[in-house]
Amino acid sequence: MILAPPPSKRLLLRESTSFAFMRARASFAPAVPIDVDGEGRKVLVFPGFMASDRTTARLRRSLDAAGFQSHGWGLGRNGGVRSDTLDRIRNRIDLLAPDEQVTLVGWSLGGLLAREYAKIDPDRVAKVITLGSPFSAHPRANNAWRVYQLIARHRVDAPPIEVRLHECQSGCYSRNCAGDCGVKAQQSSKSFTEVLSLSKHAFKERTNFEAPFTSGGLRLDKLRATVSF
Repeated sequence: MILAPPPSKRLLLRESTSFAFMRARASFAPAVPIDVDGEGRKVLVFPGFMASDRTTARLRRSLDAAGFQSHGWGLGRNGGVRSDTLDRIRNRIDLLAPDEQVTLVGWSLGGLLAREYAKIDPDRVAKVITLGSPFSAHPRANNAWRVYQLIARHRVDAPPIEVRLHECQSGCYSRNCAGDCGVKAQQSSKSFTEVLSLSKHAFKERTNFEAPFTSGGLRLDKLRATVSF
């Protein structure tokens, strides 16, 4: 794996100065037209690290205006992965859609959580859409991992959940199982994002867009008729 250096401190400063503006826009700006008919399908939106449902309000307003039934994840501020995070997501989905599949939309860290949940409960998930989620690069190729470790209280490459690497023919995803699929069990020393990258064949997310970004985050005003729901 090629390790890219973290962004410069100058770019980090630009991120900091635009943080308040982007949070305000995400919370209070009007809905964005999306040329898709949601047909009442249910969507659960996951916020990014240290964000909450308030931050995804504009995205959810836009989805609702397009005919979807969108919901916040309902778990408060996303302070990082916890040992019970996936169980709490399951409870939320059971409450919102006990008899139907749900589309999961995850922003940044929220996208990683959505992907991991979909692997353990694929029958409940219609599809996963991620927005700027770092699942295919080194977890320390940024300026945020130290803050993440300080707040989440675990190493960025050692989350307190079992990360599922592959599915064997018997349906097992365990990283300790070489199973019928013949895939050699991976070592637990793999980084979180390395593990997620290895697991792409186990659950395929479907999306047909490259979300544009500013220095402060997702430019929701540019997200038009490009999302494949």
